[in-house]
Amino acid sequence: MKIVLRKFILLIAAILILPAATGLAIAEENKADNAGKTEMDAAQTEGWVKFAGEVAKYGKAQQDPIALISAARILKDSGVKEVAPDKESGASAPQPAAEVMKEWLDEARKIAKGQDKNKDEIIALADETGRKSRGYWVRHYYYRYHPVCY
Repeated sequence: MKIVLRKFILLIAAILILPAATGLAIAEENKADNAGKTEMDAAQTEGWVKFAGEVAKYGKAQQDPIALISAARILKDSGVKEVAPDKESGASAPQPAAEVMKEWLDEARKIAKGQDKNKDEIIALADETGRKSRGYWVRHYYYRYHPVCY
């Protein structure tokens, strides 16, 4: 009985200690890589902003509201505060990302109003993308117990 109990205690100790030791070892290995990750994230964000600008140019050229909405969504998800101006636009100062998104979404709404097909859905999608956060609705149900006398 003592042997079985000892094996059980050793098994429990191994289950509790092994993940913590493994986590510490992995954290120590990744410690040196953290400095490089921030630079890569900044470069990746810059790439997403550039890609959003290209998608917006395509949307304006092809009169495609979905492309403009997608570009605004990409810009929103990138988390950038300011967007550098294009060489073609001639602007010298960076614009706030919120203004650029608003401009693209207004253009998408204007294009969608000229179309007969799926106009309401496209405008609703532009409105949803323009919101500050994509929260969710919580519905509260209240149940009351009503005793019944028979």
